[in-house]
Amino acid sequence: MTVERAVARGRGRPRAFSPDDALTAAVAVFAEKGYEHTSLSDLTEAMGINRTSMYLAFGSKEDLFLRAVKAYQAQADAHLTDCMSGPSARAGLETLLRAEVEMATGPDRVGVSFITQPPLTHAGASESIIAGVEACRASVSLKLKDRFDQAVRDGELPLQADTEALGRFYSIIIQGLALDAQHGGTRQQLLQAVDVALAAWPGALH
Repeated sequence: MTVERAVARGRGRPRAFSPDDALTAAVAVFAEKGYEHTSLSDLTEAMGINRTSMYLAFGSKEDLFLRAVKAYQAQADAHLTDCMSGPSARAGLETLLRAEVEMATGPDRVGVSFITQPPLTHAGASESIIAGVEACRASVSLKLKDRFDQAVRDGELPLQADTEALGRFYSIIIQGLALDAQHGGTRQQLLQAVDVALAAWPGALH
């Protein structure tokens, strides 16, 4: 068979299914609409597969959502770690918060609804789904606390600093930035809020 005939035959073949690409597409759908407002049709259309293929590859909608949450959390954790990896926790925090504003007000708003996912009801979601979303949110607070603990050991924060409360505070700020952007907050308004939040850093006003 000639090369030309082989290429011609190959053109009619369907594109190979990529689980990673399909999962990425599912993450985007869940991030945009949230768990309860995402339909199976929304998912299969975005993933480019039929329901049978989705069930075979990922299981139920619940199974797929839990995998999407883990995939999003892994990306978010890596992003947070990268922003906070410098010698100064305060500088890293500023980088993180300003990056969150860019993300929340950008054209794609990737992951915004994972951050602002409304409280899930037992009527619409299982215990596993509720726990998965809670763990995703808690991860931000815990990772910030760990970085602030290091800042205490480095002498950047005072020994009496409540790093748990500080981590929760800035985690709430991150959620609030995303939520305000969803409700029309502009980039400039959110950056002004970031300036206020950074002013709450221990010692920032002294």
